[in-house]
Amino acid sequence: MSLTVPRVGMTVFIVKGGKVLLGKRIGKLGNGEWWCPGGHLEFGETVENGMIRETLEETWIQLDSLVLGPYTEEFFEKEARHYINLTGVVEVDDDVTPQAMEIDKCEQWEWFDWENLPTPYSATYDKLKSIGFHPVYFLQ
Repeated sequence: MSLTVPRVGMTVFIVKGGKVLLGKRIGKLGNGEWWCPGGHLEFGETVENGMIRETLEETWIQLDSLVLGPYTEEFFEKEARHYINLTGVVEVDDDVTPQAMEIDKCEQWEWFDWENLPTPYSATYDKLKSIGFHPVYFLQ
């Protein structure tokens, strides 16, 4: 059995008008699933700065700050990956429009009700729902 060291992943819940932003993934991990912006920390980067950077790289949305939320632990058996996934939450103005900046990783961005997410979506969201997390109400 091969062991892998857990990686730190980040998920950013961007809230606008009571909805969350999700992108339809392309690639090895989560292909065809709807996920929030996110990624991995770079060496020497704070969690908040990493989330801000990843959001800009993926959506072209510039964030000034965000609030850190709960974490989940994920095991992706097929990919043999273990993640500790940190979450951040931010609310943006109504005029903010995401752009698909990494077209090899994300097909499109859309806004969805947390209670009515498109399928398939990241298993992380079921874990977060099970502990009562709701990104729209988290900042209130």
